[in-house]
Amino acid sequence: KEQTATFDVLQLRDGQCGSCGVINDSSRRFCRDCGESLEVSCLKCGENELVWERFCGHCGTNIPNEVERELEAGQDLKSKIRTLVQDYRHQEAIEKLAPWLTVSHPALKSQRHWAERTNERMQRELSQLLQQRDEQLAIAREYYDQARYSKSLKALSRIPGALHTEASRRFSEEVSAIKNELDELAGEIRELSSARNYETLHGKLTRFLELKPGDQNAIQMLQRLLQRNKRQTERKACSSPDDSFHEKAEGDYGEYADAPRRRSAPSSSTRSRGIRLALPSSRFLITGCVVGLVAAFLIVTFQTPT
Repeated sequence: KEQTATFDVLQLRDGQCGSCGVINDSSRRFCRDCGESLEVSCLKCGENELVWERFCGHCGTNIPNEVERELEAGQDLKSKIRTLVQDYRHQEAIEKLAPWLTVSHPALKSQRHWAERTNERMQRELSQLLQQRDEQLAIAREYYDQARYSKSLKALSRIPGALHTEASRRFSEEVSAIKNELDELAGEIRELSSARNYETLHGKLTRFLELKPGDQNAIQMLQRLLQRNKRQTERKACSSPDDSFHEKAEGDYGEYADAPRRRSAPSSSTRSRGIRLALPSSRFLITGCVVGLVAAFLIVTFQTPT
């Protein structure tokens, strides 16, 4: 068999195999020595062309020049693939590799083999990443059902942004919005409690428990607030009875309504009657004193010796 020791795949002779270098009859389509195809796809139009042809018979593309451009593009592709993988954008990297998996020109054989190995590795890594994403998403939903929103967000933060789906992004935004509202409510509740603004505090606590039903601090605070409101209502009911109670009280006890005022503020007739009763008592006292003085004088007179 005719074969050159070394050969340039971009300078092949007619009938020469681009894989092993054996010279074949130009009518053959596969190498008689290694069995490789003697046809390659044009890098420009995709039509099949003989491997030793320099120009595409369908679009006229200069095949060696196109191969050189593809080799340079392959170096740039390797750099882009590394960046995409670092950002967990494996799916994009796999899509960029796809054209290199089908190149058939022997001058690009090493690039095709690199693309095949890289694609296999990225497929494996992507499968593992998607499994980890689903696990973290399940954990986040479990914490969400328990109203433990901080832990739910922490689990979601472990998912790389490039691996989020539209549904998981909406879920993450929902959890974040609830967490932010709870933080705002907690601050408002502290301020309202310090200011003793109990009326507004009730609504804030109610909303807080709608978002986080199992929060014991909020439950206890709401219970204390409800007990306080109940006591306030009872005190108002005692200090401000209704009209029917007033009417019944007037009917039952109206005759005694003025009794305290009569005792505390006597009328003018009572005062004059008191004065008239007091005057006779004074006359009797004076008379008694006079009688007593006369009796004492007589006793002294009769006991004195003459």
